[in-house]
Amino acid sequence: MNDMYTEYVQLARLALSGRQQDALMVVRRATRKFQGEHPELSLQLKGLLSKTEESPADALRKATPTTFGNKDTSPPMVFSSFESVGEPVWSSSIEHDLYEIIEERKRVKELMQAGISPTRSLLFTGPPGVGKTMSARWLAQKLGRPLVTLDLAAVMSSYLGQTGNNLKNVLKEHSKDGSVLFLDEFDAVAKKRDDAGDVGELKRLVNVLLQSLDEWPVDGMLIAATNHPEILDRAVWRRFDKVIEIPFPDKLEISKFVLPKLQKLNIKNAEEISKTISIIFSNNSFADVEKWLISAFRASIINSTPITEILSDRISKEALLLPSPAKLELACSLIKAGVTQRKASEITGLARDTIRKKTASIK
Repeated sequence: MNDMYTEYVQLARLALSGRQQDALMVVRRATRKFQGEHPELSLQLKGLLSKTEESPADALRKATPTTFGNKDTSPPMVFSSFESVGEPVWSSSIEHDLYEIIEERKRVKELMQAGISPTRSLLFTGPPGVGKTMSARWLAQKLGRPLVTLDLAAVMSSYLGQTGNNLKNVLKEHSKDGSVLFLDEFDAVAKKRDDAGDVGELKRLVNVLLQSLDEWPVDGMLIAATNHPEILDRAVWRRFDKVIEIPFPDKLEISKFVLPKLQKLNIKNAEEISKTISIIFSNNSFADVEKWLISAFRASIINSTPITEILSDRISKEALLLPSPAKLELACSLIKAGVTQRKASEITGLARDTIRKKTASIK
């Protein structure tokens, strides 16, 4: 009922503000979400969608550049969300930084009396798939605010020539509406101004961003994310109140990420299997791990094969690509999960005697 209440409130807010595309997005999400517990409601929503939604060609014809700069109409590249997210897996330092921001918002009065503003702008850096967007969603949720996402790469490709004024209007609007504004693909706009390959329009955008960051209100929150921090303009870095680097997860973090997904399926020795998977996916993103797991779960259902067999087979294939030290670590982890030394040898390609000596040394 709480999910239904949240969806209803968000839908009403979007409808009253005339933001049809965002409202359609909420209805689509609700259709999927309620399919299991409320099938009749889901069917009714599907019926409404079939009558309301335009074809992609119609939608493209209506998505003219003027809609981006119109205050009364949400641009196609701006998406609002109250989507609930679980607790992400982070390092202790990242977790500390984000919870500190939440605590700041609880003690704004004390900070202001001391002449200090709470964190207003935040930059996430790191490779793709490590949780930058998820972190923005989580922070917005903890602050009790809607997350408004602006895909800057899409803006640049669709509205080059008018982007400066359009971007300025969007930033101004969402600095005052109580939302958390999330600027995804931030490097698409905030490039170094000495990049000879960029046209003048792109360079002017940096000035728009600098001014907006300087003027961002105390009660507002702007979050930007980039996969390429090395190409950001130096002046942009200085404008952010806080910069948080989110690197590839380590083995412990991957194991924490995988474990609840295995436990949900009542998999025996889930803890050891999750550790095994973390060895295979060292220096990979959470997105890579999740994609691999979903593929395995899907194969288990489609082929009516126990998930443990599917995981074992796929772990064996991945193990062939590992360097020798990682193979040895993997073999020890497999044995802890209940796999025999003989099977561990087959999976990793290591001699049983090598595995036996290693396991004996760590007992």
